[in-house]
Amino acid sequence: MKLLSETHNETTPFLDLLFSHGSSLPHGRAARGAFYMTRSPDSIRSFLAHSSQIDLLVPTWYQVDENGLVTGAPDPAVLKRAHDEKLPVMPIISLMNKKEFHTLLTSAAAQAHMNEAMIRESRLNGYTGFQFDFEEVDWTDRDLLTALVKTSAEAMHAAGFAIDHRHRAQCARLPRPGGIFQVDVHRLARRL
Repeated sequence: MKLLSETHNETTPFLDLLFSHGSSLPHGRAARGAFYMTRSPDSIRSFLAHSSQIDLLVPTWYQVDENGLVTGAPDPAVLKRAHDEKLPVMPIISLMNKKEFHTLLTSAAAQAHMNEAMIRESRLNGYTGFQFDFEEVDWTDRDLLTALVKTSAEAMHAAGFAIDHRHRAQCARLPRPGGIFQVDVHRLARRL
């Protein structure tokens, strides 16, 4: 899959791993180009100008906190264009605070709240699902992160939606201590 992003910086090497359950696009079609859209006016204008050239919109519309409270909403003009063009939408849900993320990882109740909100928002707005974007995760939380993705994938798949996990890491910081990567890539791929 080709990844298009308004936030990609060519001078900073990174590793993008995108796993999909396969239901992100209709009729089992594999994505050729995903557009990662921020809320910036330039990013929105770029999407509106090039929407016919992509086949998966991944906007940065949602955040989750340590209690599983999901906040955010779609941009109405962007969502209308995507629906008019029958373009699948899979928003990112993010949490960028290590301590809060660890709390989310250790709370089944918080994870259940997050999963319920993702399913509700997917139904309400016609999304194909959600994509996780959790950065600055402690390498010691690797197994907890893998379990969170598994639990969320089971809930989303049962409701007919997809879940992806976008893992972005500075290449210079890989591998983690002891040769262990931040996430268990092989176990995650089997879950999604």
